[in-house]
Amino acid sequence: AVTMLSIVVGAPVAEELLFRGYLQGALAGKIPAWAAVTISSLCFAAVHADIQAFAPLLVFGLLLGTLYHLSKSIWLPILLHGINNAIFIGLVVTGQYPA
Repeated sequence: AVTMLSIVVGAPVAEELLFRGYLQGALAGKIPAWAAVTISSLCFAAVHADIQAFAPLLVFGLLLGTLYHLSKSIWLPILLHGINNAIFIGLVVTGQYPA
């Protein structure tokens, strides 16, 4: 239960604050928004250290970064990230995704 809570709540909060709130936010004032979104998304995908999941994580990071840029709210990417992780956990628990 603690592991699931960490994956569904803790990781989205920590990762979005780091990659969108801090990194993307710091870059956005210095480079074009698309570049800030791209760099933060590349870092987000790389930190997961899963070469097979790199491309999907990059796309997800681009979505989260764009949502953050457009909404100016860190809460929307946190919510979407948490929902994504909850779905993933549900698929693993029910045996529909080989973890």
